[in-house]
Amino acid sequence: MVNIGSANTADATSDVNDRLALADLDQLYRRPLTQFLRRRMSDEGAIQDIVQDVFVRLLRMRDVHRIENLRSYLFRAAMNVLHDRNRSEDTRRRMHRGLALSQSDVVEFPVDRTLMGREAVSALTNAIGRLPERTKTIFVLRAFEEISAAEIARQIGISRRAVEKHHAKALVLIKIAMKEYCDV
Repeated sequence: MVNIGSANTADATSDVNDRLALADLDQLYRRPLTQFLRRRMSDEGAIQDIVQDVFVRLLRMRDVHRIENLRSYLFRAAMNVLHDRNRSEDTRRRMHRGLALSQSDVVEFPVDRTLMGREAVSALTNAIGRLPERTKTIFVLRAFEEISAAEIARQIGISRRAVEKHHAKALVLIKIAMKEYCDV
């Protein structure tokens, strides 16, 4: 098995070995993953992004050596990333349709209220961006993609309770960051 995760990331030798191992995996699996995804979609840029995301996920894993079948893992990860992107696109389309206003629906707001709203949106975006990676992923899937805790747990490979804890942590951190914009 190729070792691309190290216990001590500060160790430069291990880091070089990790990168070399990842380069080997990239050379071995990039073409098959790309062909696999081409059978499911036609956007070449998105295909390359998904393949890149799969390798980034692999690089971030701490216990890669526990993967019994790396090829199956990579293809399953590619499908998960594809499903995540499709759900995100569906959500964006739904939101866009919901935001499409006719001219008669447009309401003028005072400039100060508009600025305060923009600041609040910016603060929310920043708060979400500062969340730990796994917590952020879980929060976005729960809040924006409306995926159940059980489904997220299955996709990520953690317990439903862990998903709930990450989601609760995200809510607390976001509430703290947004306290000046909310009366809650």
